[in-house]
Amino acid sequence: MRNDMNDLIEFIEEQSKKLSRPIKDLDDVRSAMSALSKMREAEIKVDMTIGPVEEAYSLLSRHGCPVIREEMENVDTLQYRWSKVLSLAHKVQNELLEIQPNFRADLLNNITVYRDKVDTFIDDYGTKGPMEMGISPQEASERVSIFQVKFDDMWHKYETYSGGEELFGLSVTEYPELHKVKRELSLLQKLYGLYNDVINTVNGYYDILWHEVDIEAILSELVDFQNKCRKLPKGLKDWQAFLDLKQKIDDFNECCPLLEMMANKAMQQRHWTRMEDLTSYKFDIESETFQLRDIMKAPLLKIQRRNRRYM
Repeated sequence: MRNDMNDLIEFIEEQSKKLSRPIKDLDDVRSAMSALSKMREAEIKVDMTIGPVEEAYSLLSRHGCPVIREEMENVDTLQYRWSKVLSLAHKVQNELLEIQPNFRADLLNNITVYRDKVDTFIDDYGTKGPMEMGISPQEASERVSIFQVKFDDMWHKYETYSGGEELFGLSVTEYPELHKVKRELSLLQKLYGLYNDVINTVNGYYDILWHEVDIEAILSELVDFQNKCRKLPKGLKDWQAFLDLKQKIDDFNECCPLLEMMANKAMQQRHWTRMEDLTSYKFDIESETFQLRDIMKAPLLKIQRRNRRYM
């Protein structure tokens, strides 16, 4: 019974909080209507719960069973709390009936303005958005972030206005192009989110001091990125950003066996001399600031692919 009482109190407090909120805009109207709907749906269940809860605690009290004081106070005020929120619901319902005509007129005006804003947004997305032909993956990634912010605002208004149309019994206005952008941005977020992770992570490898390089950890991260690449939707795998990030992963991954050999403690000066001969590049491994980027400046991939038999 304690759980039933606690659930009931939580429900009453939640609806009371929603119904006590001043009604200033359509979001407030939707919130109030939602609370009223939940109150109607739960009314019979609540009435059937209060009685047994009160009776159970009364029985415990009569038999001298120890009950926490706070629980007894909650039981004693349960009916009062429910009656109070019912009274509040009745008041809010009357308020909604009074303000409905004004909100309905405002809604229709807002929808007219919103249609024009949607058209402008769709035009901008098509001509200046991340899907524009010829832009670099970096530029596309930045545009995804910019247009996601704009879209979120448009989508919030769409939900508010369509919810308002439902509340007032109007036909819900459809925006198929907005739904298309929603789907595209969802895919683009997955692609460019991974693209940025890969680029930032791999570029970060270059700043690691050579004596601190952990090839095993790098390989583990690269394998994780490869798995995420494979899980991307098939339709994204022809995009330049996907091709770039996959190439970035594959190139670094291909270098890892050679890097692992070069980082081996058994690597002697004669081995470094041989590597310098093969790459025509000077490795200043004695420098305290020698980093992985200094290693990667050498044509490792080219040499490895051409001289695999020496590696």
